[in-house]
Amino acid sequence: MDEPDFFTLDEIATLLRVRVSAVRARLGRNDPGLPPSLRIGGRRLFPRALYLEWRERLFRTQTALPVGSAPRAKCAGSKPKA
Repeated sequence: MDEPDFFTLDEIATLLRVRVSAVRARLGRNDPGLPPSLRIGGRRLFPRALYLEWRERLFRTQTALPVGSAPRAKCAGSKPKA
């Protein structure tokens, strides 16, 4: 079976693991943290190719620190090492 060219609002919510109402609210705020979408015939659709590009770009911009390289938080009242 061929892959669809567009994702629906329900499908995007499932892919993002959020509620449909959360996606609608973010769309209403023009949240740049959502994949590109367009309205066709009164329906909000998310082009598959643009979603995949958006997801890849999101993953590439995430910077992971190597294990053990994260700076440690100082506790209140701790004395600096001499």
